[in-house]
Amino acid sequence: MGYIIKGITNVFNFSGSSDRTEFWVYVIAVFVVLWLLGRFALGVFSWTGSILTGRSLLWAVIYVILFAAICCRRLHHIGWPGILTILCMFPLFGLIVGLIPGKSSR
Repeated sequence: MGYIIKGITNVFNFSGSSDRTEFWVYVIAVFVVLWLLGRFALGVFSWTGSILTGRSLLWAVIYVILFAAICCRRLHHIGWPGILTILCMFPLFGLIVGLIPGKSSR
């Protein structure tokens, strides 16, 4: 629970670092909460023809905003520049960033 609270309080903090545990707990918690809210409470994830509704796009933007700072801090932890946060929006790169061991805290 502490990792989630730390992630939410630092949602606009792009400095510092985040270890793998903090990264994964926060990312999974945000994904699950947004998915549950979107699916059951707000009915966001519905398809109209071949495109997502505007509400779904808004929901995706909210997820990107919540994900950007933790990804930037994770990149700092593994010694990569924070500008690569843009690439974290691609799922495969985000997965790789989440799996790479970071700097030792000793």
